Amino acid sequence: MDYTPFDETTFTDGAVLASDTAPWSSFPGRKLPDPEVLHYRGVVMNTLTGAVLVHGRAAQLGVRERAFLATLMRRAGQIVSPKWLASQIHATIEEVDALAASLTVALREVGAQCLPRHVEGLGYVLWR
Repeated sequence: MDYTPFDETTFTDGAVLASDTAPWSSFPGRKLPDPEVLHYRGVVMNTLTGAVLVHGRAAQLGVRERAFLATLMRRAGQIVSPKWLASQIHATIEEVDALAASLTVALREVGAQCLPRHVEGLGYVLWR
């Protein structure tokens, strides 16, 4: 029976718990991706976990709504076309309109004042 010899020098406490390794990982040197935290007018979103807080209150959003919100938050204050939004979240233009409506309802429920706004003939903007 063949086996790989165990190298005790790589599994010391210092190597496993070093700052460049994640304690959850069984592979030394493997890192978690850095979370991208987006902030805009009282809305905070962690794109790694998908957690969305509005003035400290958790918002219950679906996966597609979170993707839509993250895309708008990255371009907050800028009008973006439905075609561009659809390409970013892998949806159709009709789905973009539906997602904007459901996201608006979900954000209003937790008290958000900055909502996705439709700009006639141009697209959407995350605006107050």
